[in-house]
Amino acid sequence: MTSNYEAEQAVIGSIMLDPTKVMPLVLIDVRSEHFAIEEHRTVFDACKKLYNENKSIDAVSVLSVVGSEYKGIVVQAAESVPSLKNIKAYLELMQEAYKRQEVKNKASEVFILIEENAEIEEISKATSELQEVLVAENTVHESNAVDGYIDFIERGNQPREYIQTGLYKLNQFAYISYGDYIVVGGRPSAGKTAFTLQMMLKMAERETVVYFSLETSKEKIFDRLISNFCEIPFSDIKSGHLDPHCSIINERFRQFKELNLHVVEASGWTVEQIRSKAMQLKATVIMIDYLSLIQGQGKTAYEKVSKVSIDLHTMAQRTKITVVALSQLNRDGDKTPDMTSLRESGQIEQDADCILLLENLDAKKPNSDRELIIAKNKDGKTGKMTLTFKGELQKFYCREDRY
Repeated sequence: MTSNYEAEQAVIGSIMLDPTKVMPLVLIDVRSEHFAIEEHRTVFDACKKLYNENKSIDAVSVLSVVGSEYKGIVVQAAESVPSLKNIKAYLELMQEAYKRQEVKNKASEVFILIEENAEIEEISKATSELQEVLVAENTVHESNAVDGYIDFIERGNQPREYIQTGLYKLNQFAYISYGDYIVVGGRPSAGKTAFTLQMMLKMAERETVVYFSLETSKEKIFDRLISNFCEIPFSDIKSGHLDPHCSIINERFRQFKELNLHVVEASGWTVEQIRSKAMQLKATVIMIDYLSLIQGQGKTAYEKVSKVSIDLHTMAQRTKITVVALSQLNRDGDKTPDMTSLRESGQIEQDADCILLLENLDAKKPNSDRELIIAKNKDGKTGKMTLTFKGELQKFYCREDRY
């Protein structure tokens, strides 16, 4: 058992010396299971019980709960504390020991699953849980009114940085931050994949972006990426007619290789597998093409997609990885799409921080303008803008004449 006996002893001793000041601080971050030493855990539970009952906490009252056999533990703990000023340091040392034990337990669980020839999905889930333990923060971030106001003033004079999309008008609407859950919806052939791949190229200049393709090969994804990046007609790439473009391909490689992006073929994957791979690659942004193809729990398509959406939202919040998920829209004829058009689950509408909807303004013309609808935007404004789409380059441009 990984533990820090001295730190646990110091926390108990600090409680005994000044419970009024120490208990509120301790109860924010500490649970019974954080104490690896059983005797310390028992004494802490007694202190917690007395505190919740608004009773005084001292050696006599604690021993009346745990029994006289704990007298040596209580007295020794009180005598071990050099200064109450160090209580936060004691708590950090104790929690670090607890986290090490959690990591050890999860690692053992993964090893046992491997030894028992468990299903890969089960091993992946356990590995993902291990990674979550490693990145989890114990610190509670809080500010009082004065601190929060002063911090606001100080931040107000500094430029705010957000994840850039590559489309300046969209940046004026959507302030994309780490941990956001973004949904990009569109009917078939609206250009969802091309749109998100273009975003990926821009984001990968500063972020680590992982594109999870659940239905398209990595080769086809890179064909589209390079068509956009090098401005090579997509038809020439599809036909293998690259000789006229060799010079630009060679020239742009020096820039392309600096992009921090990965494409993962993820057909049949679960959210747990996606999260595990994203954390392995140290992703700050992931894109999923597309949401309803992720394997999820549930008896119906509605239940499965709802659960997947909740899990993606939770993953984004916990890991602070920005999640961009593509979603199909219901076929509603000529009706302008809105949030209710998201196929198979209204849960997506509830979970997403931002919903972007692409509509082909002339379905009979593949290269016609697209209308980008910002249907939901927690941290910005909603609205519409027109984008010029050049299909031969898999590229979108902001229109200057109208929104």
